[in-house]
Order: sequence, then C-alpha cells, then structure tokens
Amino acid sequence: MFVTHDQEEALELADRVVVMNHGQIEQDGTPYEVFHQPKNAFVMDFLGSVNLFHGRMEAGGVVFDPLHPGQQIPFFVRPHEIDLLPDTPTNVGVPTTVRRIQLAGAIAKIELVDKNEKEIFVEMSHEKYQVHRFTIGDAVLAVPQKTIIFDKDRADYSI
Repeated sequence: MFVTHDQEEALELADRVVVMNHGQIEQDGTPYEVFHQPKNAFVMDFLGSVNLFHGRMEAGGVVFDPLHPGQQIPFFVRPHEIDLLPDTPTNVGVPTTVRRIQLAGAIAKIELVDKNEKEIFVEMSHEKYQVHRFTIGDAVLAVPQKTIIFDKDRADYSI
C-alpha cells in the first residue's frame, strides 16, 4: 500500500486507486476507471482539471443555456475534451473570448472567459492549435466533446 496526495503519482504507479474524502471512500478502481469513469464530482475534480458548465438535456443532446438557471444541470468536462471553433453564425458552442495562451510545454493551454467572466480551460496538441491559431481577444466557441453528468437521483452516466 502506498499513500500519497500526488494524484499523478498515484495514477502512474498504482494497480488500484482508492480516492478518499474526509475518511470515506469515494471510489475504488483501476487508475483508468477512477480517471475516465469517476463515480462523482468530487472524484472527477480531485483527479485533474475540470470545467463546469450548466445546461439542460434535450432529445438531441446537451444544450448549454445560461438564460434559464432553473432548468440547469451541471456538466463536467476535462480541458482536453473541449474543441475550439471560430465564433461564426454557422458554428455551435459556448461563446467565449480567449484570455490567455500558453504554448510552452508539451501541449497548448488556452484560458477562455465566457460572458459572465467564468474561466474555461482548454488543452490541445500544438498541431491542433496550429489549425486556427487563435490569439488573445479572439471570440471563439468552446465545444465540449465529452461531458459527464452526476445526478444523485439517477444513476451516473456520461454522454
């Protein structure tokens, strides 16, 4: 048994990981399971960066709708699971503005801000970044590719 607070170390070294919160087990599983199939929002947030969006479910999928807060469900999205598109009338996504771009390192890290000044973090390969070459101040659409929903009244599921 190895006890650590370093999440990357735990995920790299362990065959099984137990995530605890105030002495209670939140999830027990392989590193892949706890990272890619977290059982709840605590585990998802504890094991890496995560963005929180709000929206609603419709037959066609997720609709991100900040204008109707009473209908909203939280959707969790990891930074590497968000694509960026130019903000044009034909593209669909969450309207944001590029606040910061960090190109040093293995991946491009882009910080966005929505109209309510909520920060959204995106990570992508440098090759993918070169497709659009967004710059600070650009209007872009954040397009979540994989969202995870945790609902205490229903079984957890991802879409």
